[in-house]
Amino acid sequence: MKVKKERQSNIELLRIVAMAMIVIFHVTLHSILPQLKGDMTYMHGWNNFDSLNFFKKLLIPQTFMSFGNIGNGIFILIAGYFLAGKKIDVSKSIKKLLTQALFAAILITICSFSFYYFHSRSFLGLQPVYLFNGGWWFIGYYLGIIIFASLFLNKYLKKLTKNKYKAFLLILFTIISISWLANILSGLSDHLHIFVTGIFLYSFGGYIKKYEPFKNIRTPIIILLIFISYLFIWFSYYNVTIGAINKAIINGKTHYLHVLNDIPNYSFIIIALAVLIFELFKRIKIPNSKIINYIASTTFMIYLVHENDFFRGLYRRVPWVELYSSNMLKFFLLYLEWFAIAFAFGIISYFVYTLITKFGNTKIFHKIVYKK
Repeated sequence: MKVKKERQSNIELLRIVAMAMIVIFHVTLHSILPQLKGDMTYMHGWNNFDSLNFFKKLLIPQTFMSFGNIGNGIFILIAGYFLAGKKIDVSKSIKKLLTQALFAAILITICSFSFYYFHSRSFLGLQPVYLFNGGWWFIGYYLGIIIFASLFLNKYLKKLTKNKYKAFLLILFTIISISWLANILSGLSDHLHIFVTGIFLYSFGGYIKKYEPFKNIRTPIIILLIFISYLFIWFSYYNVTIGAINKAIINGKTHYLHVLNDIPNYSFIIIALAVLIFELFKRIKIPNSKIINYIASTTFMIYLVHENDFFRGLYRRVPWVELYSSNMLKFFLLYLEWFAIAFAFGIISYFVYTLITKFGNTKIFHKIVYKK
């Protein structure tokens, strides 16, 4: 029995929002953060942002830094919501994801060379084709969870009573949240801590689908909890940064290279925000929309085509921190522009990919490639 994919436009809209969060995070991580750190490769002749008081202006970029792992968590929750406890056609999932990755790797290799050769010989974003199996960590993360679920986890979850399911989730959450236990995972493998976090989120998505644990909580409370979670992110950033600046002052320094905190995906605050945002969108009532559903189907391709050295090389050419300090409106307009570019490029790439895959299934293609 194959799992028939349920198209709920509110959840499909959430996929789009989650991918938007990931794009915003990557622009921040790969261009704003290096500029803040003073990496001269990405500087643009302006460095007043190393003054001690500049950190007070950085709460917005710090908020952006939380978006990436929240978006990742949402995608895993969605997978669990639709697939947990069911029989998965894992070969179909693998084939679709890997063919998209191969197409994106070839496309990005050609695009990066074209930009270098025809536009700028100083461009630093040239990308080799072995990006296919040498990048995009999220492919391995997502597929690993789906494969593990299809072989073992779904059968186990299907047998659990409600109380045993809750106990299973509590055990997983304890393991990933308590540092001593989490260090055992990290000691076994560098990425096992993250993988078990994914197993927790996938299982939690299935639990939400099956038991609706938040159905009696009012929607304004969900929104309030999201805001409170971000208050703690902002206060934490303030506390950490003030501590580092005070040390700098004690050591007689008048300048400080600012950093933005990359909050890990196993942080309880990231997990909480992913779950709260998922629950919020699950409650949205919108009619089925072919446009939303189609854009949502392109989100994996959007991820592939924007998260690579080619795109990083493009948006690192922008003096983000200088704009942020001197012209906030222009800063946000450029952010919106790069968001639109990433989405448009991904949607067009996915359209071309689907045309190619459809051609690959035609009689003409089979006559050209295969012997009779």
